[in-house]
Amino acid sequence: MACYSFLFPHSIGAPDLKYRDHDRRPEGDRAAPMVDFSDDWSKTIIQRAEAQFRRDLTLPFSLWNLVFRTVVNIGSNLYAISQVATKEGDNAEQKIDASVFRDAAITVLQALGDRYTWAGTSLAVDGDLQKTKHTAAVKSNPVAQRMVNSMQATFRKIEGTQEIRSLMRHDVTGYCVMMGMPIMVTFAPNEKNSTLMIRLSRTRRSDPMSKHDHHNISKWGGLYAPDLVEHPMYPEGCTVGEEVEVPMQDLLDILPTSDARRKIVARDPLACVYGFNMLCKVALSALFGVRVCPNCPDCNMSQTGGCVDEFGSVALSEGKCEGWGDVW
Repeated sequence: MACYSFLFPHSIGAPDLKYRDHDRRPEGDRAAPMVDFSDDWSKTIIQRAEAQFRRDLTLPFSLWNLVFRTVVNIGSNLYAISQVATKEGDNAEQKIDASVFRDAAITVLQALGDRYTWAGTSLAVDGDLQKTKHTAAVKSNPVAQRMVNSMQATFRKIEGTQEIRSLMRHDVTGYCVMMGMPIMVTFAPNEKNSTLMIRLSRTRRSDPMSKHDHHNISKWGGLYAPDLVEHPMYPEGCTVGEEVEVPMQDLLDILPTSDARRKIVARDPLACVYGFNMLCKVALSALFGVRVCPNCPDCNMSQTGGCVDEFGSVALSEGKCEGWGDVW
């Protein structure tokens, strides 16, 4: 809170960090519910309507850094590492010196620039933590080897890590055995020219950030702006495939200018994330027949049923691509 005094001027609304008591939280029946930092608070604060949280240049990166360190520190398996250190030291008194962990950590750090042998070929580790366990230095140090395994087990719970990518590759390999070889599809949306990103941007019109807004960006931060439904340029009763004459001037009147669009996506990166997520769902449904809703996979736990069929698949049995233009 002290680092972002302008975002939190009253120093309230702080999350509950692991193993730390909240100094403002009363005891007894008046105790407020616990708000976990890594799972709840860090994700919710960026989605608030106040523009200062999403437009801050360092807050999102600082939150992700603290989330990463919190998950790593909490998930460390120090007990398993200490058991290995005790067995290796042959210490009958079950005492471990701190130098054992220090030397193991230094060994892992030096292994990041070392080389390893794979299938008779010498390869460089090149900073990849997954490859350090194949080096001779880590293999000869059981404590360092256990430390690397513990870190990899922890990183499997953090989004965006190399371990998550490895799990994805394992899943894809398993699908290849049953479904056949997949195809590669790349999505490259143009954020600054996409009206979807602008539609998903949210800013309060009374927000102080909009006080000196020369492009009137707050006008496009509402729930129904730009107006895409029941607009005069769309005749009532228009069906799919019917040609409608759209005057360019009417189209320009309901869309922000190019400079305004660039500022909107630059000041609201969360709108770009939501827009890209929606584009992927629409494209997967239209091109490949993959049907998912915003609540997947939790929707399958409801009484009315979810998106999966009796076989646990969310794909249409006949696939898609042929005649997919009707979906758009």
